Amino acid sequence: MPPLDPSLLRSLLGAAAWSPVAVVATTGSTNADLLEGLRRGELAAGAVEVAAEQVSGRGRLDRAWSSPPGTSVALSAAVALPPGRPWTLLPLLAGLAVAEAVVELGAPSALKWPNDVLIGDRKCCGILVETATVGDSLHAVIGIGLNVSQAEAELPVPGAVSLALAGVQVSREEAAGTVLRHLDATLRDWARGGDVMARYRARSATLGRRVRLQLDATHAVEGQATDLAPDGRLGVTTDGALTWYAAGDIQHLRPA
Repeated sequence: MPPLDPSLLRSLLGAAAWSPVAVVATTGSTNADLLEGLRRGELAAGAVEVAAEQVSGRGRLDRAWSSPPGTSVALSAAVALPPGRPWTLLPLLAGLAVAEAVVELGAPSALKWPNDVLIGDRKCCGILVETATVGDSLHAVIGIGLNVSQAEAELPVPGAVSLALAGVQVSREEAAGTVLRHLDATLRDWARGGDVMARYRARSATLGRRVRLQLDATHAVEGQATDLAPDGRLGVTTDGALTWYAAGDIQHLRPA
């Protein structure tokens, strides 16, 4: 497995204020590493870890996220929450940052609520946001796993896609650096009060669609995805009634 080049990666971050940026060959979970560092007081907001291989990665809804060594990039970033802002928006903002990074890298992208980044109708990354209390403050760790160079047979799950399969040939360092720059810019815009959710709505493949939302193993709802709440919840209209949902596994349905 070719190693990641730490100097190249750091040079690609531009003005993004991530520090320190640790680059490791392999780890169980970049999220777990940063959460442990925050809890021990060894790390603070702004810390990043990028791994060439992650062997115990997890995605949303506790799904495993894995790929062959050397074909993807796993990274996590520690952030402090702006006062008065709901941490529940962070998964959506992370998805937005990755989607915009994918566009810069050369592929069209869209967002399936809450944070699935799509190229066409196939998912190219996994995102998991976890929180930790540090002193009196709530911090979050944003974990992102991005498929970079997998061939079709190497994809982690059916319905996935890599940048390479979308016609984008980039190094893992360039992919990681671009994602981190966009994540930094999006979070800064959010902290300043920018209307980042307008950008999210503009890239949403879910709003305006008929959807099926699987709430748990036995409960699901179908309806029209109508709106987003300020805290990131999805509004689904069923039989004329609007209901807000904070979580669920969503499927885009064909028009009736």
